[in-house]
Amino acid sequence: MSTLLAPLGLSQFGALIGGMHDFGKMSADFQQYMDALSQHISPPIPKGGIDHSTAGAQFVWNYFPIPENSEEFFIFRQIIALCIASHHNPALIDCFRGTMPGDDVFSKRMKKSGEKTHLDEILSKLTFQEKEHYYSLLKKTELATEFKNVYTLLTTLFSHCPKKQAFHAGLIARFCLSSLIEADYTSASGKGSYESIPEPDWEGMLKNLNKHLEQFKADTPINQSRAAMSQECLQAAPGRVGKWNLTLPTGAGKTLSSLRFALEHARRHHLSRIIYIIPYTSILDQTANAIRKVLGNEYKDCILEHHSNLVKETLNKEGEMEPWSPERKTWYMEATQTWNVPIVLTTSVQYLNALYCIRQTACAAHALPGKCRFYF
Repeated sequence: MSTLLAPLGLSQFGALIGGMHDFGKMSADFQQYMDALSQHISPPIPKGGIDHSTAGAQFVWNYFPIPENSEEFFIFRQIIALCIASHHNPALIDCFRGTMPGDDVFSKRMKKSGEKTHLDEILSKLTFQEKEHYYSLLKKTELATEFKNVYTLLTTLFSHCPKKQAFHAGLIARFCLSSLIEADYTSASGKGSYESIPEPDWEGMLKNLNKHLEQFKADTPINQSRAAMSQECLQAAPGRVGKWNLTLPTGAGKTLSSLRFALEHARRHHLSRIIYIIPYTSILDQTANAIRKVLGNEYKDCILEHHSNLVKETLNKEGEMEPWSPERKTWYMEATQTWNVPIVLTTSVQYLNALYCIRQTACAAHALPGKCRFYF
């Protein structure tokens, strides 16, 4: 969790969510359930019958120290509690207030009796040292610093529009939830945990692209214009991270020129992803094939196509199409759930699913709100 949220400057935030999300598993009911499973007998309470996600959220909500008039602490306390309470839901649970429509599920969960959530039982069983440990997680100076930094960034960037501030707080919450789901899955599957996220080999990819471009000769007015536009894209790449527009006519070489910009821009600014969002699968197929061709076979696992039109076959040594191997299918399934691949090509629908879909598998770990609103 800390590693996944480090790019947002919220590593301590991630450590707290990760450390508290299974707090409720210390209840006697849950331990009996696990004991029954280990003995291969029917549990006394069926799967899903024990609420183990609310206790950690309630602990954060009830005991998080909020200084007077500190709006940022209130907001981020809610995001932490919301992610913990939602980690077995399809997406973030709703939290509405005032005249806004909807069912305020979050408040109901936070007001649920400690007997039903097992919070009272768990707190009564903890030793003094254990209680101090959990309380200390909420009082870390580094955690408070992260809150202030991110809140200052939100309010500075969108000072003119409180709705945009709330919307981007929602993006942070969605990202935190998806990071929790990914970290939980990785740990439960026995794959360990994220110690670091290596930066992709942008330089190597760019070298292969430039080598491919060398074969094009600027021997006609059109080719000279293409070469000039490609060079302008490369020269623009060191510029600031933000919005850039590339408007070129058909046949001007947008695919390779934009890729040249993207690779150099990612290399210069140490970015972790290049994501192409294209509305039509036919154009997406063409773009993916072009990128695959220029980057070469050595970077085939650095390119992910995530759309409904993908053909899950590959060429064998005889040049014949044959189905993917089980290993390749497993790689693809995991890659589409996490987008943990340097270059992702996907449709607008898949991208919007990652942002809004009420389905846990759509909460990609590095895609970024669900149906919730925030007390902002």
